[in-house]
Amino acid sequence: MTGANSTAHSTQDAPHLTVGITGHRDVCLNKEVAHDESLREAIYTALTRLRGSPGVPITVISSLAKGADRVGADVALKMGCDLMAVLPMPKEEYERDFRRLGETDDDIAEFRRLLGLASKSLVVRAGHPETETVYGGASRHIACCSRVLLALWDGGKETPGGTGWLVNRFLGRPGLDVHKASWPHGPVYQIRVHRESACPGWKSDFSVEWLYPEEGEKVDKTIDEFVKRLRKDSNV
Repeated sequence: MTGANSTAHSTQDAPHLTVGITGHRDVCLNKEVAHDESLREAIYTALTRLRGSPGVPITVISSLAKGADRVGADVALKMGCDLMAVLPMPKEEYERDFRRLGETDDDIAEFRRLLGLASKSLVVRAGHPETETVYGGASRHIACCSRVLLALWDGGKETPGGTGWLVNRFLGRPGLDVHKASWPHGPVYQIRVHRESACPGWKSDFSVEWLYPEEGEKVDKTIDEFVKRLRKDSNV
């Protein structure tokens, strides 16, 4: 693949594709207007196209936060993908944080279910607490392990440690990060979602866009080009 940091992705010796999943906690999943179903279909379509035919094995990497992270992980597991869970803090502490944010027993049970299905899990705390949020270390690790990001993102303004922050750093866009050298750059497949506060109240298809770094070598601009190059690089 062109445009990605080969050193940062050196863990990927086997011919498979690592896909980091990032997205909003408050993504609109209004079942009355089938937003949950439509979003799951959009994720399924994205992963299917990334897999190619015949399929390249996929490992998805997620922090398993409520909302987009868990939905993406659930869809991927049902497709037969592997799951790697990267948590920003130990499980018990993470669950206390979920409760602080208002999650229910059912929400936390879903987190535990997905975590139990992960083929690998690890904790990555913020390495630079003076400049990163508590979730920053996990986000950075997801980026460093991923060949591509699947972003369930509304395209809005970034906040430190949030989805836009991770996407923009992965794309090499300028931002408030004093450790830029540690960030790999690569393509992002964006599914433009609605947040709960902006739910349109009717069923709508999710638009998708292939985002790519603006500097360095030109990267593939479509999923088909990306998969073709991946298969060539991996001799699959």
